[in-house]
Amino acid sequence: MVKGQLHVVCPCFHMNERSAVENGSFFMRVAIVPGNGCDDINDANWYAWLQDRLQKSGRFTTVACQTMPDPHKARRHIWLPFMLSTLGCSEPDTILVGHSSGAVAAMRLLEEHRLAGCVLVSACHTDLGHPGERASGYYPPSGGEWQWSRIKQNAGGNIVVLHSDNDPFIPLPEAQHVASSLGVELRVCPGRSHFFSPGEELVNACMAVADAAAAATAAAATAALDIDDGAQDAVQGAAHGAAAGSPLSQS
Repeated sequence: MVKGQLHVVCPCFHMNERSAVENGSFFMRVAIVPGNGCDDINDANWYAWLQDRLQKSGRFTTVACQTMPDPHKARRHIWLPFMLSTLGCSEPDTILVGHSSGAVAAMRLLEEHRLAGCVLVSACHTDLGHPGERASGYYPPSGGEWQWSRIKQNAGGNIVVLHSDNDPFIPLPEAQHVASSLGVELRVCPGRSHFFSPGEELVNACMAVADAAAAATAAAATAALDIDDGAQDAVQGAAHGAAAGSPLSQS
């Protein structure tokens, strides 16, 4: 486009966005990333249960839930590429739900990729002194310092952190540090251990993130439509002015 030239977008290009704004309906994707040790994700913890609940809600176009490669070591250089290529985490309309090692992987992915939001369940920020966790490649110092501001920015600040008050593997202060560093409230769920079983708080967290993402998308779409409408009014006004001043209009 030539510098100084007014760029006009035809309203028909924005019919989907305009309809979504008017109806308040924005469809998103969800990707569920489990903790390590899951040989079959469909038979572990709450992952398949949550997938079914979210699919039945009708709010999401896709709820990806697949067994991860390298399920026991959960190494960063294997999991993050799989999340991008197979679970669809390269799509910015994706809500990422991560549990335990999956929550840690979600945070590292958000350092580099923008998503609609995330739910972090039983997250930690250190390797807890465990050699296997240290070798996974996520934790400082070998995995690099945490880029909290980038995680928050790439999630649009749309982050829910869930943790139990009696997690036998990840102490509560770990999650408190994660939530504090991201500038979000920590939701403490009493007696949920390491979240081995289904629970409504998981569904509620996903819906809260979806609501916030839809609101942000609606606001951005409305602003974009207002800009386009204003540009079209300016062009129409300029066209009328040019027509009024032409020799043909004076004959």
